[in-house]
Amino acid sequence: MLLACLCFSVMAVCVRKISTQLPLAELGFFRSIIPTIIVAAMIMQSRGSFFPAPRKPLLIRGVLGTGGLLCFFHATQHLPLSVSGILVWCTPVVTYVVARVFLKERLGLATLLWLGIALFGLTIIFTPVWLSEFSGDAAVHRYKLADFAIGLLGTLCAGAVFVAIRSAASNHNNNSIVLSFSVTASLITGIWMGFSYQQPSASQWGILLLMGIAGTLAQLALTEAYRNAPAALVSSMSLMQAPVTIIWGVFLFAEQLSGYHLLGILVMGAGVIFASITHSRR
Repeated sequence: MLLACLCFSVMAVCVRKISTQLPLAELGFFRSIIPTIIVAAMIMQSRGSFFPAPRKPLLIRGVLGTGGLLCFFHATQHLPLSVSGILVWCTPVVTYVVARVFLKERLGLATLLWLGIALFGLTIIFTPVWLSEFSGDAAVHRYKLADFAIGLLGTLCAGAVFVAIRSAASNHNNNSIVLSFSVTASLITGIWMGFSYQQPSASQWGILLLMGIAGTLAQLALTEAYRNAPAALVSSMSLMQAPVTIIWGVFLFAEQLSGYHLLGILVMGAGVIFASITHSRR
């Protein structure tokens, strides 16, 4: 899951870099078609089945994943990065609720307490965003309610996707689960892209390729993680994407870390690590 976080953070950097230069559908298509090609080739090499029965879990994973992807890209384009990040990284809370309802998964009290500490660390990281001395002319609050609602919908889809992966993993291998998402997303965004296609430049092609490869590795690692551990626990580790993304911001975009960021990263890291340790001892 830590590998998935790293790859997702790389994908987020790519999206952020060209999100204002290319249409949303085009970003979604190239994010999806690259893993479709790679994973389909892997299945053909192993002489496996693309979409083995039962197909309903694969269809659910594909539709929810496509919805979450488009909402995430839209939020990245239209919301301040900090606000969209808060929505995306609140996914573990949604995952825990959905997993309790549909998969009957339960976590021990100690594990839940450490997950709560991890979420508290996330809150510390984003504290500067809401302070007047950091928000300047309150630009962080200037966004449309509809854009915020779309970002929130993406969080709900992501939480449901994680549970769908966990459910599908009992009957399907990683490649089939990943392919179900990438094919569905490619079809939907490909049709949409036909109405607004814009020819990428040479540098944009490079970023699109990196985005697709990072997304493919992230999905494979994510699916493998959910195959082997409870959805709520694995989802909590996705919180580590927040500090990783902040580190990318420091090195690639010359963003400055405050004491809140450093303290939040330490608290979050401790929460995630000890949540994993306490659960593994059950």
